[in-house]
Amino acid sequence: MQDGSILPGDEDVKLFRDELRKSCLGVVFWVGEIEGQHWTQTGSKEGDRLLMRDHPECVHGMVVAMNDTSSQEVKWATGKGATENIYEWAKKSFNEFTSGEQADWEEIQESDIAFGYYRSRLMALYGSRNSDTTFPVYDAIATYATTYPAPAGSSGWFLPGNYELATLCFGVPTNFVGDYTQLNMLKKTINPQIDKAVGDKLIGEYWSGNEQGSLDMVWHVDVTTPSYGAKLKTNTYKVRAVLAF
Repeated sequence: MQDGSILPGDEDVKLFRDELRKSCLGVVFWVGEIEGQHWTQTGSKEGDRLLMRDHPECVHGMVVAMNDTSSQEVKWATGKGATENIYEWAKKSFNEFTSGEQADWEEIQESDIAFGYYRSRLMALYGSRNSDTTFPVYDAIATYATTYPAPAGSSGWFLPGNYELATLCFGVPTNFVGDYTQLNMLKKTINPQIDKAVGDKLIGEYWSGNEQGSLDMVWHVDVTTPSYGAKLKTNTYKVRAVLAF
């Protein structure tokens, strides 16, 4: 909810006044350990170290927003950023970073890069040094956040990574190859709960925050076909924000 409280999933919100339904910001889709993976882990290459440093209180769960960021599909990146892997760029550019940026990058390197929170920081870093580049997915999240402010004590809205996007669609962050077509989490939990609160169900194709494979590709999910895989950064897809609390 807008005040940071949690409404039980079995509540019939249609019985409540419109103001209560309008105060629903999103649906919880990840609580506790999943196959030993969690953003709060601090071991080598595990968890989301940047998220935990910035928001150590956010250990309870992940929430997906009630609505897409807008009705418009957007590109992942434009300019030089559309043809260069920004994670690999950060590896090469470390010595040029400020002390604060280097501290951020050190936390990112110790994280599992399939999480999404750190991506916004990398996009901002890259954009600060490449004026021809924009990240429409990042801008879409920022615009959404002005209309639907995240509650105090949360991470704020961010673009989901592979793990967050796969979990809210398939129910697990990894090992979904055999049963991803069932869309168990999305069909049985997420979309029904969003519908109860009069939000917009996830339909169509969505960007993740994670580059994959070649320089110009990013992981995405198509919940209509359904399918998943790497797509060109210059393609246009929907954006749905998530947050940790």
